[in-house]
Amino acid sequence: MPEFIGFGSHSRSLTYSFPLLQAFSLTADPRYFDAAAINANAQLGANPLSLSFVTGVGDRYPMRPLQGQSIHDDVLEPIPGFPLFGVVTHLSNGSKVGFETQSDDNNFPFTFDDLDPLPILRRFAD
Repeated sequence: MPEFIGFGSHSRSLTYSFPLLQAFSLTADPRYFDAAAINANAQLGANPLSLSFVTGVGDRYPMRPLQGQSIHDDVLEPIPGFPLFGVVTHLSNGSKVGFETQSDDNNFPFTFDDLDPLPILRRFAD
């Protein structure tokens, strides 16, 4: 199992793009700009879920992030611009959210392994 895909993997892509954009600004070399864009693609929606992991960016993004101001502001939409952690390699069946997310009642097609029923890059719960 690829252990490098863990809680927070997608949120790092924009962080890693920033130095590349700085290098592009200093050198005007388009390779730096292209590398920054490719690096950010997964967080901005080019992923198996077709979901942006930045609130308010794109057509599909998480509507209920675990982010204090968005939870308590009594507004349906989350505050835009917050990068979210993204997919995880394992959702614990010890928590109600993890168990329900991985239950065959909520998956199609049905799975055979209750511990890891979804492909790694499809394991996300809003």
